[in-house]
This record gives sequence, structure tokens and C-alpha cells, in this order.
Amino acid sequence: MKIRFVQKIIDKLRCKNKENEKYEKYICQNIEGKPKCIQKVRLLGKGTIKFGKSVKLGYFPSPYCDTTETYIEARNKNAEIFIDDNTIINNNACITSERGKLYIGKRNRIGLNFIATTSDGHGLEVEDRNNPDKISYKDIIIGDDVFIGNNVIILKGVTIGNGSIIGAGSIVTKNVEPYSIYAGNPAKFIKKLKVNETEPLAPAERERERERERERE
Repeated sequence: MKIRFVQKIIDKLRCKNKENEKYEKYICQNIEGKPKCIQKVRLLGKGTIKFGKSVKLGYFPSPYCDTTETYIEARNKNAEIFIDDNTIINNNACITSERGKLYIGKRNRIGLNFIATTSDGHGLEVEDRNNPDKISYKDIIIGDDVFIGNNVIILKGVTIGNGSIIGAGSIVTKNVEPYSIYAGNPAKFIKKLKVNETEPLAPAERERERERERERE
């Protein structure tokens, strides 16, 4: 099943247009799971790309379904991208891991033009910008039941807690507390959400919530 799915992706990405032949050597060979692809999807890189159950990439009816693509790249051998069960990512997403791990949890709803990247893309100093060894990277962890609006960017090293909301147009540069709304550039805390009493916080997380409440007082 895994081999057939990888071959199917490879066949879809092969294009008669010579301009697109360059993509063939970059197609990811380490793909686990089988997402439902509503729009064109590129799965690239030397690393591993994993999908849980019932993951959907792209959405219809929604803008850009036929005019854009979902781009997912685990660039180097030690890069891993895992999109977990029942997560839906709307059209024109760009998800890249230079090295390390990029995890998107279960039952997430992610809007249009989503970007998540575990690196700066280039070294920061002028003399380092063409040196791949100077690229800084950190893992990204997005928890479960997260709602992310349109045009959101998640930068390296960010952890987003369970049940949170990220407002449209936000750039997330720091960790997001569970069951909270964050928005803006850079994204900042807006308000706390009510926690479903049928799904109480674990003791350790509950204690962290109490500490945060004391800090706000």
C-alpha cells in the first residue's frame, strides 16, 4: 500500500512540461499514510513525511483550490513532518522542515495560505546567507484541536497548546498557551477559552494554568 501510494504521488507530479521535470528528483520517497488530496499536492525532500488517519489536504469549495497547491517538504534526511489524525488544511499551504520535527496534531482546522517552517531559510549574517551549515532550526509542535485562521505563519521553535485559536494574519514567534486565543504580528495573548469539563486538563497542565493565572494577577 505504501509503495503504491508513493508511486501514485510520483506519477501525479510527473509533468509533460519540461519546466516541471526538475521536481522529480526532489520527490519524497519516505511517505507514510495516505491523506485525501483535494488539490494538487507536492511532497518533497530527503526526510520523512507522515500522515495519520483521515487527513485532508486542500478544501472545496474554497478559494485557490484549482489555482494553487499544497507544498510539503522534509528537506534533509533528519527532517520529519507528521500531520496527525483528522486534521484538515485548507488550500495553498506551505509546510517545510529543514531539519528536526514539525508536528501538527489531531483534529486541527487550518485556514488558507498557511505557512509553517522550522528554519530561518538562510544564515542571518550577510556572510552566512549562502552557507547551509549556518541555517538555524528548531522543532515546531502544534497540539490537538487547534483552530488556525487564514494567512497564518508559524515560525521555528514554536509550540502551540491544545485547543487554542490563532487569529487570521498572525505571525507566531513564541509559544501559545493551551485553550487560548492569540492574534497579531507578532501574535500575542488575547483571552482564555473555556475548557470542556468533559475533557479536563491533566494535573501537570492544570498546575501550569494556575501559575499563568497568578502571573496575570
